Amino acid sequence: MSAVLVQTTKRALSQSERSLLNVFVTKARYIWTREATTIPDGPSGEQRAFRKTFAYPPKKGNPSRLTLFVVGDDYFSLSVDGVLVQPADRGHDWAEITAFDVPLPVVANTSSAAELVIGIRCVNVVAFAGLAVAAQIEYETSATPDTFYTGGDQSWLGEKIFQEQWEQPSFNPNSQAMLAGGATWDPAVVYTKYDVPRDGVIRMPREEIMVFERLASSGSKGGVQAPANANTDGFKIKAGEFIGAMVGGIGSVVSVAKKTPSH
Repeated sequence: MSAVLVQTTKRALSQSERSLLNVFVTKARYIWTREATTIPDGPSGEQRAFRKTFAYPPKKGNPSRLTLFVVGDDYFSLSVDGVLVQPADRGHDWAEITAFDVPLPVVANTSSAAELVIGIRCVNVVAFAGLAVAAQIEYETSATPDTFYTGGDQSWLGEKIFQEQWEQPSFNPNSQAMLAGGATWDPAVVYTKYDVPRDGVIRMPREEIMVFERLASSGSKGGVQAPANANTDGFKIKAGEFIGAMVGGIGSVVSVAKKTPSH
């Protein structure tokens, strides 16, 4: 069984969160895996996995909160430290920014081994494919948060052939077993030419953030339990598999919506 974090409320953005939104709009870039198709288009009806590992600076004390702004074209699921925060939603608006407030577990951050793992599975329905993220970590005793975003460096890893437990902190993307299976988990491709988050198409109409219960420490059983390996978007798909039912049902609508000048 895998845990699912419970949303407790939704509220307006704070000043700090508005500052992070500005970072998203002005600095974050779309990323994706390297494809045979021409950027920025990706294979239709396929999903990709992305991992970001952040090492907590020991001198800053215990981490207290993670804030995320995410756009996934076309839709995505989000995990933090292996716990599902946002199930994949086929009704997601690819142009709308989604915000998450995740209180972090109470842990003693005294080791350089203390890390945060963000896992995002992004599904492309047709045409443009991309994921953009801005994140901020706050600390109990430090007034200076840590901020990072897609395109800021090469630490966001992407993969087409992703394995079971790929979103878990214990997963090692560089292990011999992973390499033998064909997975390389290379740094994601950054879209430098297609600066979509700032072209007026991406939007946050309500400027609200979803607030969740406190994330349990790694290894503990916090949150609601969901069946292991369950696809919470209601159908089973594998990496690289064509999602015939999905494309047949909504593909024509999405293809029209996405053929804007920006895309």
